[in-house]
Amino acid sequence: LLSRLGADSRLDGYGQTAFALEFMASAAGQVQMKEIYLSTAQAFHTTAACVEKNMRTVIRSIHTAGNPAYDALMGMPRQEKPPGNGVFLRRAAEELAETHER
Repeated sequence: LLSRLGADSRLDGYGQTAFALEFMASAAGQVQMKEIYLSTAQAFHTTAACVEKNMRTVIRSIHTAGNPAYDALMGMPRQEKPPGNGVFLRRAAEELAETHER
């Protein structure tokens, strides 16, 4: 999904963002961002603050690339500022969960 949205797989946060999306897509209910950051940080042997920053970098790169798949995912014309981590991750996780169901 991240590649389709235009994410650069060389970014540090690419794997972390992919992990978080899988985590959220497989979660039964709503997951707090703090839990996502902590679980991802533990899996990647880093801190929650680094995970949050790295995800922001990935989201900013996707937003800047302006891929049509990203615009469709967000459901609105691209804004000047990228969405927050929570907004992006929730929309992308919903898309990922729907893809897994098909």
